[in-house]
Amino acid sequence: MRLRTDDFRTAGYKRAHKLGARKETSPPILKKRTPVAKPGDVWVIRMAVEKDEMWTSPRKGKGAIVGYALTCPNEACPFGVHDWTWANNCTAKTSQSRCQHMAERRSCWDWTGSIKDDSLTAAPSLHSPTELGGCGWHGWLRDGRLTPA
Repeated sequence: MRLRTDDFRTAGYKRAHKLGARKETSPPILKKRTPVAKPGDVWVIRMAVEKDEMWTSPRKGKGAIVGYALTCPNEACPFGVHDWTWANNCTAKTSQSRCQHMAERRSCWDWTGSIKDDSLTAAPSLHSPTELGGCGWHGWLRDGRLTPA
């Protein structure tokens, strides 16, 4: 796994465009200097406690880690990278229909291990359901490796 600290969304869109999963002819995002996302790239996502603001690491290490962004193994994915913080279909909703995990500023997934030693693991499985606007990929992150379910 390779830790990155740049903009994961731009890196992902560039990957999707390069692989033909995004069809825009010349989107402005391609002009940004962010390198293309590659398999094994990972971004730490933190959230400020005082604001509903997320950012990728390191940002001076402030804010709780609320998840990670990972390059999607699905080469047909129009996003290229998915951020795994809160699930759109989270079953633990608050009265305002917000995910309880988001309100508590913690991830829907349990994260163990480390990026540094390729042992990062997520539980439960990671799924980007098409019915919620995702690419359909479903699988596991175990010991730094994404494998299909």
